[in-house]
Amino acid sequence: MKPLLLFTLLLCTFAISQTPDPTPVDARITGTVVDADGKPVSDATVSVVQENFSSITDAYPIQIKTASDGHFDSGPTLKHALYYLYARKEKDGYPDRSSPFYRVVDFEPQTAQLFGARPEAKVDIKLGDKAGVLIGKVIDGDTDQPLDAWVSLVNMDMNGVPNTLNGKSVETKGGTFRDLVPENTDVYVHVRVHSGDPAWSHFDVKVSLQPGEERSLGIRLYKNGTGY
Repeated sequence: MKPLLLFTLLLCTFAISQTPDPTPVDARITGTVVDADGKPVSDATVSVVQENFSSITDAYPIQIKTASDGHFDSGPTLKHALYYLYARKEKDGYPDRSSPFYRVVDFEPQTAQLFGARPEAKVDIKLGDKAGVLIGKVIDGDTDQPLDAWVSLVNMDMNGVPNTLNGKSVETKGGTFRDLVPENTDVYVHVRVHSGDPAWSHFDVKVSLQPGEERSLGIRLYKNGTGY
């Protein structure tokens, strides 16, 4: 009887797994992304996340690009659910605020409730302050040649959050790097030679940038490890 019971349970499980999802897929979200001055932001990325994910950080959002007038439209392609929406455009200094590295205290995604017959919602998203911009050039202190290096950035204001979440790594190209850092925040910067050779010195500094501020770092590393 036990093998028969087990087979019956497996058969029922298979039947349930093959049952189509009854949730309609005809909901729609439209809207416009604007900057702090209310001007439309073109080519911004709008992330649309279903509520049933455990957190925004763990979710795999739907990504929608804005048009030249800042408008976006998901089309009638969404399930009926509650959604969170936020936007980013790194090129213009607006990072992904769902990331712990860039998150600010007052970060609140927009919401859209899509229920009923062919539901639609209009959501306008206003971007906040721009992040700071950190620019650096890493060179061999003895030869003045550019170095391949790893640049580690850590948000020091995110206490209790693992560095894998509140930090990021950037690889230099031709000895240079350029990346956004959270504004009005203490950020720890650590630079080391790409090869990880312990004979090379390293570079450490703490920076804090205002919204939209750009700062350049000239970083000299030495093979004998005597300093920078």
